[in-house]
Amino acid sequence: MTKPLLPDDLWERLEPLLPKDHTERHIQYAGRRPAEDRKVMTGIIFVLRTGVPWKDLPATSDFPSGHTCRRRLLHWHEHGVWPQVARKPLIRVALEG
Repeated sequence: MTKPLLPDDLWERLEPLLPKDHTERHIQYAGRRPAEDRKVMTGIIFVLRTGVPWKDLPATSDFPSGHTCRRRLLHWHEHGVWPQVARKPLIRVALEG
């Protein structure tokens, strides 16, 4: 059995750092639901570990498309998430594999 890219203990530490403002939708503009934060973070970790270009990240059941992951990465960066994540030693373990 393979080790998950984003183990539960890592996710429990990362989830409180993420802004929740993208998850609410106005009823008039319902459209598609936003991708789940955990799946997006899994996609980001996959790109960082493998070096695959964002445009080549395939949308799977494990994570959304590269465009979605990159867009959310930039959104989280604008909200100051990454300096907080960098202080969490467990994220280095996830990126190193």
